[in-house]
Amino acid sequence: MENIKKNNKILTLIEKIHFTDIQKYLLKTNWKKIDTKREHIVLFYLENSTNERVAEILLPLSKDFADYTKAIYEAILTISKVENREVEEIIDDL
Repeated sequence: MENIKKNNKILTLIEKIHFTDIQKYLLKTNWKKIDTKREHIVLFYLENSTNERVAEILLPLSKDFADYTKAIYEAILTISKVENREVEEIIDDL
């Protein structure tokens, strides 16, 4: 979360992102969704060609989630690492 605090532009953009935007993006880009025991969180994972999980994202399903902004930032950061793209590019695609 240190890097996000240094860049107010990214923080402002992330605060405007709705969890449904990320869900749509993940499903469109071949991530798989698993419901969790906690009703306000869902797990997305991405597999490689040998069906090994290469990345996971815990996504809150409510803006009331205590660490919502941090969770959204971490989701976007994970996507950017997997896709080898800048965080800003991912945000633009959402």
